[in-house]
Amino acid sequence: MEDDSLKFLSPIWLWGLLLIPIFYFLIFRDEQRKQSQFESFAQRGLWPLISPELDFSCRLKKARIWLLAWSFLLLALAQPMYGSHEDTVQVAGLDVVINLDVSNSMLAEDVVPSRLQKAKHLIRSLLSGLEGDRVGLVAFAASTYVACPLTTDLSYVWDTVETLNPKMIQNQGTDLGAGIETALKAIERGSQERVSASPNIASSNIVILITDGEDLEGHAMDLASQIRESGVRLYILGVGTQKGAPIPIQNEAGNTVGFKRDEAGKVVMSEFHPDSLAQLAKASGGKYWDVTDGEGEVEEILREAGALNRSDYTERRYRVYDERFQIPLFFAIILFLIEISMPARKILALLVLMFGFLGNHEVLAADPFKKPAPLDAYLENKKGIQAFQEGRMEDAQKSFGEAQARDPSLPELEFNQGLVQLQQGESDHAVESFQNSARFAESRGNQDLIAKSKYNLGQAFLKKGDVKNSIQSYAEAIEAAQKSKNLKLELEARKNLQLSIQEIKKQEKKQQEEKKEEEKKQEPKKENQSQSDQKSQKGQKNQNEEKMFQKPQQGKFKSQKMTQDDVDRVMSELTGKEKQLQEKLQVHHGKNQNNPKDW
Repeated sequence: MEDDSLKFLSPIWLWGLLLIPIFYFLIFRDEQRKQSQFESFAQRGLWPLISPELDFSCRLKKARIWLLAWSFLLLALAQPMYGSHEDTVQVAGLDVVINLDVSNSMLAEDVVPSRLQKAKHLIRSLLSGLEGDRVGLVAFAASTYVACPLTTDLSYVWDTVETLNPKMIQNQGTDLGAGIETALKAIERGSQERVSASPNIASSNIVILITDGEDLEGHAMDLASQIRESGVRLYILGVGTQKGAPIPIQNEAGNTVGFKRDEAGKVVMSEFHPDSLAQLAKASGGKYWDVTDGEGEVEEILREAGALNRSDYTERRYRVYDERFQIPLFFAIILFLIEISMPARKILALLVLMFGFLGNHEVLAADPFKKPAPLDAYLENKKGIQAFQEGRMEDAQKSFGEAQARDPSLPELEFNQGLVQLQQGESDHAVESFQNSARFAESRGNQDLIAKSKYNLGQAFLKKGDVKNSIQSYAEAIEAAQKSKNLKLELEARKNLQLSIQEIKKQEKKQQEEKKEEEKKQEPKKENQSQSDQKSQKGQKNQNEEKMFQKPQQGKFKSQKMTQDDVDRVMSELTGKEKQLQEKLQVHHGKNQNNPKDW
């Protein structure tokens, strides 16, 4: 039964269709803005004369085709599918039976973490490379059982492997022959299904035996000829080391509580028998590998298996949906070719030339003419604009002057002259031109041109170094920009106003610092005078002290002011102070003593 509903393989691309009307709206608004600007510059009646090839609708036509092409391209990327049919696929592969030894000897830990855990890790690696093949699982010790029949559900096989442990087989011991017999029977049942599905193809079957080689029963070699005759490939992986290891006894929690002992009470050492395993593989026509840490033997087994014949063992039915992305892709390519072939480059270049000087008040004329300009004035102004853009300031000034001579009433021409003068460094003339431009624009009520004239007037004042007048001009520019709702110009004027205010503050701070420096220069003179006064006073004091404490001359001490008793008293005090000073000096300069507790 066919499904006629429309589907998408990658529907996420359809979200891009929501952007199509948004892009068209933006292009449409931009075209309206450009038409409005050009209409304020020149009347519509002059447009055919100015540019006969001008067609504002051309860009909209190209935009519609371009966006429609993108719509079809997004539909193609979403990969639409319409209609479906059923397909039958023959599933081919190998039959692989993994024969795992789960006897107690596999718990030996001479291989990290144990022989059994290493074997399980090998099986996991094998399963990742057997995708598409049927895999079965046989567990054996002294007895055997089929843990998982042949199946393509490899995740189920792995889940079964994880549950295997020695406790799942009550009859412990190791009987390699019994395990191989059970694996061959599982292979035989799978082969019967294959013959019914593809009788003309000889299938290949594999038994992968994973064991430590300790065969207590000893009749595995008797099956070698049977394995060779059946055509089954026997691959043997030996897990263990030559030195062997004791067999741990584990409790319910999986913790080791002791080691297995024999009847004599000695600890049983599980031995690894690679030689007997290699002989069995050779006798049965198979191959043997010692398990290594890198597990390179797994890759070798998978390469061997990849070279064997695979036969069909079942059929699978699939519902296939018919992809229809070619249709929208075809329309997208056609529309892109149509859009590219439509003429647009001359028109776009003309618009850039006309409006490139109108959109940036810092470069050229800041606003379109409010009244239609005469054709000759427009052409001269156009020459001036081109010269300005090419850096030919003298030619630009000349062309703007000729345009003003033909129509002196246009404030934009005065504005252009101011920009040229500002570029040439003629700040005084630029100030005059921007003032005239602002005055003419005010008479016409053109707030936007007033704002741009005031802004550039502030720039001219700033170049002259007249920061105060530049602040006044920027403030007026902000007021006019608010009236004309020119938010961008208002923001720029505010920034420059803040910079000018900061410049004023820097100048004031500099003046204050210069004043402080001047005051500091006067301070050393005062300090020198005060120091000289202090020195004179100190000298006078020293002279008085020298007179008071003169050394005694021969004979008795004589003084006009002090008696002999006063002198004796003063000398006694000086002697006492000298003793105290000597005691302090002795304490300060005493030798350090050796003290072990120096903390």
